[in-house]
Amino acid sequence: MEEYSNKQEENYANNLIEVYQREMKLRNYSQRTIKTYTSLLKNFLDTFYPQDPRSITTDQIKKYLYAIINNKGLGSASVDQTINSLVMLYKHLYKQPFILEEIARPRSERRIPIVLSREEVIKIFDVTDNPTHKLLLQLMYSSGLRVSEVVNLRVQDIQLDNLTLFVRGGKGHKDRITVFSQTLKPSLLRYMSGKEAKEHLFMTQRGGKYTTRTLQKVFEQAIKKAHLQKSASCHTLRHCFATHLLESGTDIRYIQNLLGHASITTTNIYTKVRNPHLFKIKSPL
Repeated sequence: MEEYSNKQEENYANNLIEVYQREMKLRNYSQRTIKTYTSLLKNFLDTFYPQDPRSITTDQIKKYLYAIINNKGLGSASVDQTINSLVMLYKHLYKQPFILEEIARPRSERRIPIVLSREEVIKIFDVTDNPTHKLLLQLMYSSGLRVSEVVNLRVQDIQLDNLTLFVRGGKGHKDRITVFSQTLKPSLLRYMSGKEAKEHLFMTQRGGKYTTRTLQKVFEQAIKKAHLQKSASCHTLRHCFATHLLESGTDIRYIQNLLGHASITTTNIYTKVRNPHLFKIKSPL
């Protein structure tokens, strides 16, 4: 009888996860978000097993969030994601709005991004011998692309005449138009030659498109070869794009549009990285 009861609970949990994932797919959540939220929900369900999640109180959820902060040392972004995963469960599946009203979200951490100088960026390109890898990195810097956006570029997204490219389904499933450098035009033309409009621009030797992890490894190796003592990642090139444009006098609102930020507040973080007025201040020592 106990074995039958355990099977019932296991089937209930599996069915819940299936319905949960289906709801997110219907709402057009990205595969990455679905995977993250599902993992967070499973941890939550495992913690309270065998209690039915519909009977879990707000106070229990608050204690759970406190425990993952205190014991696992998770930052505000991770805790916020956990809350989002629970909102999907309670608000959208169980129709219990009290979760949103009674659980406070942690204050966000606004960290200043790591930014490389123009000379350091050029060093990274110089030590990258593979021409395809080099062009991928150059496009990330030249256009402010995320790593997922550059590997998903298709031939039809490149507009050689006006030096722009179309980013389809960026973060939040948003499309946008950004720029690229004139110096990359000949290389891009070579990669576009002989391909159909909907084909991926960059393909591996095995015939598939590049993965984000492959490009991240390429960047990590380049950082080491260039002997740069900074904790940089592929995303750093996007930060460099924005910061160097700001240094050149580009209006912050144009930069906001090129990056695809919904709010100017997000873009304003770059004014803290390279504020021209700050560098005019002399230390009193």
